[in-house]
Amino acid sequence: MRFEFHREPDGRAGVRVDRFDADDGRVGDAWLWIDSPLADPTPDMAAAAAALTFGNLVGSVFDPPRGMSSHMAEAVFVYLGKRHLRPVRVSNDAVRSRGAQTLRLHSGQAVNHQALGVDALNLHLVAGDMHYGQQASRGALAIPSNSQFFAAHLGLKDAWRVDVAGALLAASRLDVGHVRLVGYGVSPKELLAAARLTLSAGVRLDAEGA
Repeated sequence: MRFEFHREPDGRAGVRVDRFDADDGRVGDAWLWIDSPLADPTPDMAAAAAALTFGNLVGSVFDPPRGMSSHMAEAVFVYLGKRHLRPVRVSNDAVRSRGAQTLRLHSGQAVNHQALGVDALNLHLVAGDMHYGQQASRGALAIPSNSQFFAAHLGLKDAWRVDVAGALLAASRLDVGHVRLVGYGVSPKELLAAARLTLSAGVRLDAEGA
């Protein structure tokens, strides 16, 4: 599966399948996007987002949107668990993000713009077919995305993975080094594989209360 980072004139940007290989699974609108000028992931963050979103469809080739480091290539290989996977566009000079910000990623569509007193940025990925452009306040950042529709479209029971991928698209510009899931009900065991993957992009992943 060959990926690209794609940006539309209307502001939507994200990870898109540029080409399916013969042994890949197929999906119609193969593009995970967020509607935000913050969408500018590092190569390793973009690679992690692609693996989280499309991992169950990848066949024998993983060609990330912006290339990736050898460290990330190894993490993708382990995460996807495919013995014959061939990662391509791998380099030894990709920069791993070391962000200082904690991002609390909330499930659901209800945005609390009054959420003060938490030493973190609250992110809500809201329905992209009902909202246009990101909205920011002291309490929260609401970014339209197709992550929830996309997860349902792919038939993923663990839709939180696609939300994490959406957050990674904005993580570099927000100086994020830690993503904490809020309200997803994900156990530490379920998080383990994804957390190892995102850590290779310089982002720690865990769940609040876990």
